[in-house]
Amino acid sequence: MSSENLGGTDLAAVILQFKKGALLYHQGCEDEDNSVQDKGVKGTKDAVRILDALGPDGRKALIPLMSDPDPGIRVYAAGYLLKIMPEEAAALLEREQDYGMTRAHMTAFYMLWRHKKGELTL
Repeated sequence: MSSENLGGTDLAAVILQFKKGALLYHQGCEDEDNSVQDKGVKGTKDAVRILDALGPDGRKALIPLMSDPDPGIRVYAAGYLLKIMPEEAAALLEREQDYGMTRAHMTAFYMLWRHKKGELTL
């Protein structure tokens, strides 16, 4: 997954789309604007669909985002990585939910809660 262009897919563009979606979602949360949140969710889901279409290793392209400086991007990446690396992704979500009131605090709590209940469908 180190290639910037895999099977005709520009991974850098897909990752950028994912990051923008995560940021947009959390901006919508802060502004209490559901339409902005929905646009963010769509952006991240569309990016992950492209990654999933690349095969079983497609989501691995999100792993570097778990170290992103923005908590919203880290949390969203971890949520989508729970399927392939549950221990590492859950640990990141635990840290983010316990870290205070970042804009991603509640998202981390919700994703982790749904994951523990077996109800997270990302």
